[in-house]
Amino acid sequence: MSPSMRELIEQRLSELDAEIPSYWEEQLRKLIRPDTVDVFMQVCHAKPAEKLKHQAQTQSLLYFLTLTSNGSHITQPLGVRAVRQWIDGDWREPWPLPEPLPSEPGRLREALSSPEPLVRASAAAALGQLGEEARSAADDLVACLKDEDARVRLWATWALEGLRPTAPAVADALRAALGPASLVERLWLTWALVRLACDDEQLSEWYWHHEPPPTAALPDGTVESLRPALSHPDLRVRREAADLFSFLGTAAHPAAEELLRLVEDEDFATRYSALLSLANLGPAFPASLPRALALLESDADDSVRAAALEVCARFGLEALPALVRALDDSGLRARAAKAIGDLGPAAAPLALDALITRLDAPPLEVPEALGRLGPSALAATEPLARLVVHERDTQVRCAAGEALRALGADEVAARAAWELASRMRASPPSTSPGIVSRGHFYVLAALGAPAVPAVLALLEDGNPLLTHEALSALERMEVEPRAAEPGLIALVGSPDVEFRYRAAALLERMTPPSDAARAALAALRERERRRK
Repeated sequence: MSPSMRELIEQRLSELDAEIPSYWEEQLRKLIRPDTVDVFMQVCHAKPAEKLKHQAQTQSLLYFLTLTSNGSHITQPLGVRAVRQWIDGDWREPWPLPEPLPSEPGRLREALSSPEPLVRASAAAALGQLGEEARSAADDLVACLKDEDARVRLWATWALEGLRPTAPAVADALRAALGPASLVERLWLTWALVRLACDDEQLSEWYWHHEPPPTAALPDGTVESLRPALSHPDLRVRREAADLFSFLGTAAHPAAEELLRLVEDEDFATRYSALLSLANLGPAFPASLPRALALLESDADDSVRAAALEVCARFGLEALPALVRALDDSGLRARAAKAIGDLGPAAAPLALDALITRLDAPPLEVPEALGRLGPSALAATEPLARLVVHERDTQVRCAAGEALRALGADEVAARAAWELASRMRASPPSTSPGIVSRGHFYVLAALGAPAVPAVLALLEDGNPLLTHEALSALERMEVEPRAAEPGLIALVGSPDVEFRYRAAALLERMTPPSDAARAALAALRERERRRK
């Protein structure tokens, strides 16, 4: 590794907020494999809001950095759970293996029967790293749930979660293991149960949008038995427990009081997860709102304030003043605007002016929210029209166009469409269709029926690039472009095969078609029959 690369990595490591013991900082610097350096650099160059501040992000980084032991080709995973061994709050340094582990799933399964507990635990961890490739080892890992060594039981649980086996017997074995398990083992077993009950899409929704998936049928008393973990003296136990409870949705209600106390925790990641857990409870636990309002205003961590905003959003109009104030925070503006839009017209008296003032380079959620405020938001139509025409972000322009359509501002939308069409005709020539408009056709489609006359003018312009753009806009509209029928009929006779068939497909969408459209389509079919 070049000196400059090492210096940059050391600089990035010094900026991390993650808990990485000094011993492991040294190991990570020394043992980055050449084939993982690029991934490491990509992670470390992430935008500041994603700079490894959460446990999951730390885990993602450490999975890429692998520690070799005695020349082993299969390495122990270095996730947060594996940096130091976690047994009832006792964190121990990772162990040296007496011999290298094999890399084939079959031989790793044999290693699960080793008389040496460290080899069995490492083999389970290695199988978990292989993921679904090692699914055939599920039965062997289930047997390890009864191992006499806690390290083996923990890594077997972790590995089963990674293998994602579908056999009901696996879930039954995990539930059975909950009975005699220690507190930390119960955390891991419950994690495995609830994650195995979800598909990848549900897990993604939870990770990105904090929507708790339907959880597995946990044995009675499981949630109550985990409540002590939320007040455990070890920070890492509290953090893991809070993360788990944020996944449980309304099933976390028996622990609501402990979660409320946890939002005052010294650790920002723990506060974050506790707030997400309370957001899942919503108005069913009204005591969470005052604390969320206070943290929304005062917490120094961006992620914690975002989680506090999630709690406030669940309380609707009761929290509307706080949602409006959150529009002033650029990091919270998008989520606050969405929450305001979800309240509909009832939010307009207090939120309308604040949203309009945020139409200068806004996130797309701001125009979306204005479109949902009903007739009271007609005062925003002119600012929305300016956004449609002049904003650089195509998604934001489309959101503004859809807001105009939702507000019924057809005249303003039509005027914006004509201005867009004028800008398209004035664009410099391009050598390939789709470049000339810089996304204008998406915006024309978002404006809907009021934009059809302007699109018809583009169809009749004669420039094939503009014809392509106009057809693209019509194809994406949710309404029948009846007003564009004359231009489409003319285009059915075009020498360009693509234009002919696209125009014909649009005419066939109109029900019932006019006599002129039927005649044009019949003539096209006759020409094609003769050509064949």
